[in-house]
Amino acid sequence: MPNGCEHNASATGDNLRPVRLPGRRKQKGAELAYSQEVDARLHEGGSTEISAGLHSADGPINHPDDDELGRTDFARALAADVRHAPTASGFVIGLAGPWGCGKTSLLKLAGHELRDDVSAVVSFNPWLFSGAEQLVTHFFAELAGQLEQSGRDRLTQIAGGLSVYGRLVSPLRYAPFVGGIAGLTSDAAGALGDSLRSEDLSAEIQAQRIRADLLELDKPILVLVDDLDRLQPEEIVDVVRLIRLVGDFPNLVYIVAFDQAVVETALDGNGGDGQAYLEKIIHVPHSVPSVRHEDLTRVLQVALAEAIPDLDELRFEIQRFSSLFWDDVRPLFKTVRDVRRFINVIRTSIELLGDEVDLADLLALEALRLFESDAFAEVLKARYLLTGSADPLDQGYARLFANRAEADDEAQVKAIAEASSDGDQIERIITQLFPLAEKYFGGSHYDGSFRSEWKTQRRVAVGDVFDVYLHRRLAPGALPTREVEAVLRLFADRMALAEAIQEIDDEALRGLYMRLADYAGSWSAEEVRNAMEVVMHRGIGFGDAFEDMSGSMLLRRLLKSAPSDQITNILRELEYPSRSHQFEILRAASYRGDRHQGMISEDEAATLGREFRSEVIAGDGSDLLGEPDFAPLLGFLEDEDRDRLLSQLPAWLSDDLFLVRFVVAHAFSKMGERTQRAVQLDWPTLSDVLGAANCLNRIKEVHSSWVEANFDHETLILWQQARRYADHPEKAKEDLVGWPNREKSDDPNEG
Repeated sequence: MPNGCEHNASATGDNLRPVRLPGRRKQKGAELAYSQEVDARLHEGGSTEISAGLHSADGPINHPDDDELGRTDFARALAADVRHAPTASGFVIGLAGPWGCGKTSLLKLAGHELRDDVSAVVSFNPWLFSGAEQLVTHFFAELAGQLEQSGRDRLTQIAGGLSVYGRLVSPLRYAPFVGGIAGLTSDAAGALGDSLRSEDLSAEIQAQRIRADLLELDKPILVLVDDLDRLQPEEIVDVVRLIRLVGDFPNLVYIVAFDQAVVETALDGNGGDGQAYLEKIIHVPHSVPSVRHEDLTRVLQVALAEAIPDLDELRFEIQRFSSLFWDDVRPLFKTVRDVRRFINVIRTSIELLGDEVDLADLLALEALRLFESDAFAEVLKARYLLTGSADPLDQGYARLFANRAEADDEAQVKAIAEASSDGDQIERIITQLFPLAEKYFGGSHYDGSFRSEWKTQRRVAVGDVFDVYLHRRLAPGALPTREVEAVLRLFADRMALAEAIQEIDDEALRGLYMRLADYAGSWSAEEVRNAMEVVMHRGIGFGDAFEDMSGSMLLRRLLKSAPSDQITNILRELEYPSRSHQFEILRAASYRGDRHQGMISEDEAATLGREFRSEVIAGDGSDLLGEPDFAPLLGFLEDEDRDRLLSQLPAWLSDDLFLVRFVVAHAFSKMGERTQRAVQLDWPTLSDVLGAANCLNRIKEVHSSWVEANFDHETLILWQQARRYADHPEKAKEDLVGWPNREKSDDPNEG
């Protein structure tokens, strides 16, 4: 068996999942069956029977009942070695394995197994101390202290002897290859000489006394030495010398846990052959058995079930979670320590992010951050490519000016996989997290039509959601997803929806409209009608295109998501708060362009247009004065129903207020010098309409002083132009030089 921490011992089973991506790796049968069971328990909000008890990443187990990896049998084998060890001199058993493989747990299991077969179990962790003198002194102090706690006279006597011996030999530095004393400072050599000249303080005499006392024991003392591989190289050499120093005491059996490669390298650096020296010291070498793949999977599954008790509060889709996490992320876990570190991290992440980020995405990114930090760093660098971000503050904006080639983009995305020793595995994770990355690895190409779907699923493939993950919070003023979806559930109840919307402040409401627009889906005609009426009557989100069009955008998305055969009826039945709302929605439903096919047929659009114009023209004109779209409405009537408009204009223009508004509606504007807006009357169009309605002289009947008293300065300028042009039409031609002809757009998306 290889000296590693995990191997896959399960047999290949049938693929039981109903949904699989083409060409993806099948999950092993035993693992799959268990993962489906735990996923189901997760989905039901329940827990599993096995308690993982994961709190400290380094916390070992202490009892066979806590053994989830089947290591107890191996610990019993270690215990058997101890029972059969010769007692005439010391005996050293080695337990080698990489960092995090569970060496400490095996030491504790072996100690538990031997509790009735040894005089005492003493644990020594050299990592708590440093330097040769500290290591020697504290080794014997720990040995003496733990033996003294037994309360047994013989062990207490041995403890006293070991304590004295430790003080005597603490200055010594034992050379590992010659077995003698070398490399001592003059002070240490002097101390050694003094101790050897005094019979009472002789280290050798004290050692003989200890040997005699140890031989009186009917059972050996077990010494467990752990964390040797955590020391600095020179400290590792000190501990190995220490073991050599005390290794010949009778009735002492040592189990020493270490990473063989680390210790051999440290000994090699001390001027010798580290492997050969270890072979000389260690009488029985063992390697920590590898963790079976399905055992570690079970530990991870149980830990997840405990860490995430209530999936109803999270964004969780079982098929995608199984595919991304169990198929692709799971291989990143090599040891139980990995599982513990991961669980400790995700507890906080889930608490902070809740359902704002898809659970599978969140766990996958956290695993990358923990176990593939270099690849994760490359993800951050390639963020704008992975999410299609257009944020002008990120690299995406800078890229517009960098003249980057497609090959540069491909290299940057591929660098994520290249940063890992297992690039294929990282590629699978990245393409599942960020579908836009697939094209750089020879896969599918995705366009922007998927963004709304990914956003409602709270996937990090969308820049806004990835930002939430990175910053661990929503953008200021943004409503939580839970509240957004609570509003969605009210679409069938107009009154409840109106009450909920009314309680939200204007700034948050604009953000809500933007979020709701992403959820456009298969709503009933009644739900669409309710939502549209509530949004229109709330009156937020209908400003200039460069200020706030969140409400208008939501209305278009709502209408477009309605059953296509019901849209015309919805347009007729809606209770519009104003003609402007009705006009804008009708334009949005009817518009046809290069990228738009229209929500209703051309015949339906024509019919609705005629009905709308008839309703407007049938009024007395005063109802139009308060319309935000006063000018566009009049332009629509002039273009589409000129004759009927002309028949009504004399009556409407008899109102001075309507007359001034009508005149100002025929104007151009542009930014002039010093960012001041300049205005210019479109006299040719205005005079044509007024002349055709025999109303041109009405301009001369309203004095500029009245306009100045009742309107703003810009309106006064335009009225003064109208008065001047009425008397001197040729002046208009001169003033219009440099101004464009009036160009109308039917696109409701334009400002």
